Amino acid sequence: MAPMAFVPKHNQVGFLKKPEGSAGFEQIVDFLKGTHIRYALEHNPTIYVSVIKQFWQTVTVITLDNGEQELKATIDTDEYTISESSVRNKLKLADENGITEFTNAEIFEGMANLGYPIDNTFTFWKKHFTPNWKFMVHHILHCISSKSGGWDQFGSKLATALICLSTGRTYNFSKMIFEAMVANVTSQKKFLMYPRFLSMVLEAKPVNTNLYLAYRLTKKIFGNMNRGFAGVYRPLLANMIAGHDENQGEPHEEPVESQPPPNASVPSTSQPTTEPHPDQELETETELHGSSSDFVHTPPT
Repeated sequence: MAPMAFVPKHNQVGFLKKPEGSAGFEQIVDFLKGTHIRYALEHNPTIYVSVIKQFWQTVTVITLDNGEQELKATIDTDEYTISESSVRNKLKLADENGITEFTNAEIFEGMANLGYPIDNTFTFWKKHFTPNWKFMVHHILHCISSKSGGWDQFGSKLATALICLSTGRTYNFSKMIFEAMVANVTSQKKFLMYPRFLSMVLEAKPVNTNLYLAYRLTKKIFGNMNRGFAGVYRPLLANMIAGHDENQGEPHEEPVESQPPPNASVPSTSQPTTEPHPDQELETETELHGSSSDFVHTPPT
């Protein structure tokens, strides 16, 4: 089996600001900032390479007497446990009683209400959305989903999540994230999944403090979402813009660069800054947090 790798486009940091050039996206940005997934989209914790690698190298799935599952892993001789509830609490999702699935008919009806051209298949394409809707789909795919490729399409789970978000219902993202972690344990395509989320849940302080830089979306995303669009603009649903009008006049702001923690080890700059997945290339709206000269991405010693 090939060594597990980070996937730069996976579990990125979202961009919920309104700088110059974001005209037409104000409403969807305000909407996402008001949802229960905002913290999971935007939070950018300190990510230690050693923590993520040791977790996925040692993790096992434990089934409790009540049928629930937990993930147990060892990091620097200390044992860590992750459950669906710990994902929910640390990511501030508040979705314990959220929806987990719809019937096929509900999915098709819900997607049609969003303006998606239904073809009775369960492969949905990002390109069929207008730029404002595509912005939300893009964030769900790259910041929250467990996908490691195929960024232009998604299945019924993410379609259900999209329908729930746009209609004011709570989708159980915690369950989706945790079940994806469980599936990754035995997957033939196992990779270093959810580096941001694992860092938020584990809060581990390893011996080796080399950092992994979380890739983030930038203001270039607005141009990319508009690129090539020549269709009929699809507005957001009425309930999605209710209560957000007062934010439309706020001044434009530029993204603020995050800085490395003051107590972080800064290794030699002769090493590469990232360890990209061999089948992935960065999109143009994606950038690194911090300076490439301040961080390295190397295996733990």
